[in-house]
Amino acid sequence: MTPNQERILFSEVCRVVAKKLRVRQDLTKQIAATLFSEIINQLCANKRIVIVNFGIFSVRSTPARKAPQMPGDTTIRFSPAHQMPRFKFSKRVTRKINESY
Repeated sequence: MTPNQERILFSEVCRVVAKKLRVRQDLTKQIAATLFSEIINQLCANKRIVIVNFGIFSVRSTPARKAPQMPGDTTIRFSPAHQMPRFKFSKRVTRKINESY
């Protein structure tokens, strides 16, 4: 986060969306929470989620690393592979953000 960047809470975003759609704020929060929960569940199932004109959620695997060979009776430790969640904005969103600065 850059120093001049304002921080906005999830509840504030839900309030704005609820106001624009003219629905209850608790319903909007429930829908958003369910959406994020389902995105996490699909990522855990090793699936890629594409939200058209917004971006792509995916999981990237980092390879396992092993320690260099050591002389003598030194044991070799392996660093396990990690699953790294990532998100890539679409070109449209990136362009819109760049235009705002």
